Amino acid sequence: MNNPHRNKLVGSRRFEPRATSLKFIWRGLRPALILSLMILGVAAFISPERPVVAEMTASAVQVVVQVTDLGVLPGGDYSSARAINNLSQAVGLSTDVAHAYQTAIWSGGNIATIDTCCSGGLPRLLAINESREAVGWENGGYATNGIYWDASGNVSVLPALPGGENRVFAYDINNSGITVGQSRDGSIVRHGVVWDRTTLI
Repeated sequence: MNNPHRNKLVGSRRFEPRATSLKFIWRGLRPALILSLMILGVAAFISPERPVVAEMTASAVQVVVQVTDLGVLPGGDYSSARAINNLSQAVGLSTDVAHAYQTAIWSGGNIATIDTCCSGGLPRLLAINESREAVGWENGGYATNGIYWDASGNVSVLPALPGGENRVFAYDINNSGITVGQSRDGSIVRHGVVWDRTTLI
């Protein structure tokens, strides 16, 4: 799979009154370095282009990175970005004015909601490519559905192996729209699977 997340990290941090250690892999360097950072505040998006000072715990060396607050939906008080592409478009979750969690996409400094699917559970978006297609899964009780979002935010359930319905996970998508994930078969055996957008191949 092509990795659409090079040089950027996403996540969520709640404010802490003291420094907290955060480990990450800096994939833009060769070989990849694992850095342990001491960062204050909320870090929702990290990119190597603009400065914020972070201290490596292993030594006195300082690393300069950018930390950008992606914001929340109007009236919300929490957001968490789960994946990012090389166009700095990110997907994740945000609370709204009613303090309900919504599936969210950040693009060009704006935040918007995108459709959820069928189980009524909380979606987990795990990847977004440079065409703004995203994948993940949605858990609603016993059922787990692999989910594909097209570039317009329309949502589809990814098909399972025969007999393996309700236990499907999508983990990553490349820039050609090929998704990898997992599905059970009729004997409850887990298999790695590949989809071409919404078609099992």
